[in-house]
Amino acid sequence: TIHIAAMHHTMTWPFLLWAVSCSAATPKLGTYLVDTSTISVSGLSSGGYFAVQFHIAFSGTINGAGIIAGGPFYCAHGDVETALHACMVSPDLISVRALVDITDATAATGTIDNPKYLADDRVYLFSGTLDSVVVPGVMQKLSEYYSAFLVGSGASLMEEFNIPAEHSMVTDDFGNTCDDFASPYINNCSYGTAYRILQHIYGDIAPATSNDTIPQNMLEYDQSEFFLDVPEAISMDSIGYVYVPTACKNKTRGETCETFSFKGLFVLSGLQCVICISRSTGVSKEGSMSATNTH
Repeated sequence: TIHIAAMHHTMTWPFLLWAVSCSAATPKLGTYLVDTSTISVSGLSSGGYFAVQFHIAFSGTINGAGIIAGGPFYCAHGDVETALHACMVSPDLISVRALVDITDATAATGTIDNPKYLADDRVYLFSGTLDSVVVPGVMQKLSEYYSAFLVGSGASLMEEFNIPAEHSMVTDDFGNTCDDFASPYINNCSYGTAYRILQHIYGDIAPATSNDTIPQNMLEYDQSEFFLDVPEAISMDSIGYVYVPTACKNKTRGETCETFSFKGLFVLSGLQCVICISRSTGVSKEGSMSATNTH
C-alpha cells in the first residue's frame, strides 16, 4: 500500500517490510515522508535472496541493494531441491544466462518491472570466504547476474569476497569470532558491513559512533496486516521494527528521508527491520548505527 503525500518524488510510504503474534498494544506501522528516488533494500541469507527478488521485481522503485550471502533472481526455479543445492552449495549448477533470459521474459509479461530500471543502480555484494551455508560461488553467480543489467553510466557494482567470515552478519566491533557459525550469527570481523552497504548506495553516509544510536527511535509495529494468512502460517513474525531518525519523525517539517530495509537474517526468522536515513544535521549516522545494532 502506497499513499501519495507530496510532489517531487516524495510520498508517505507505510513501510510494508515486515517482520509474529503481536499484543493488542503493538501499533500499526506509521507513515513518513520518504524520498522515493532513494529507496534501497538489503538482506542476509534468506533475506539476501528476498532482497534480490524484491529489487528485480520492483526495480522501478528500488535504486540500490546490499546483498550478503544471497543469490540470483529466480535461482530455485520454484523447486525446493534446487534451492537447497544449486542455490546454496553447488553454484556450478546455476545458469546465469538462463536466469537473465527468465528475467527478461517475466518482465515482458508485466509481472515484474522492466529490468531497464536496474541500469544505473548501485549494488553491494558480500560473501565470506568461509561461508558454509551459501558458498562464495553462489555470490559470484549473483555478481554475473547483476552485471547483465547494471549497464548505465551511473551503475556501480561493488564486491567484498575476501574476508574470512562464516555465514553471519559481519560487524566491526560486535559478535562472535569471524570464523564462528553460531547464534546470534553476528560476527566481529573488524569490518562494518552495514556501513559499507549504506556508504556504497548513498555515498555520503558518515561512520557511526557509539553516541549516534537513539534507542527510542527503534519502533515496533504490527506487520500482520500485510499478510493474507496468519504470520505463523508462512513462517513470519507479527512484529516488525522500523528505525526512524529524529528529523524524520516530525512530518510537519517537510523532512524527507531515504529508506533502507534490512530483512531477517535466516530462513524462518520472520523479522523485518526498516531503516530510515535523514541527511540533515548529521542524523544519517543514526541509520548507519541502527543497521549494525538491530540484528
